[in-house]
Amino acid sequence: MTYNESIRMDPAPQNDSKHDDEQRAGESWFVLAARYSHLAFVLPAATFVGWLIGAGLDRWLHKDWIVVPCVIFGMVVGMIEIIRVATKGDPR
Repeated sequence: MTYNESIRMDPAPQNDSKHDDEQRAGESWFVLAARYSHLAFVLPAATFVGWLIGAGLDRWLHKDWIVVPCVIFGMVVGMIEIIRVATKGDPR
């Protein structure tokens, strides 16, 4: 057998959506719950981190308004993360 014949006998792997669907259907709901459970904590955590940074900057710079844009920024970042994870679907 020549080198060219061995290449022809070993075709390139194809993306089989049926195989992906079977793997996804075989996943337990525990795996799915673990994958998406952090979505419930992303928005409150991002908002809290924004508030924490804003409050720290307010104290350090002796201002009263910095916390508001930081909280808004944290909420926006949290929503972006939720949308990114929710639309990504399968992480493979």
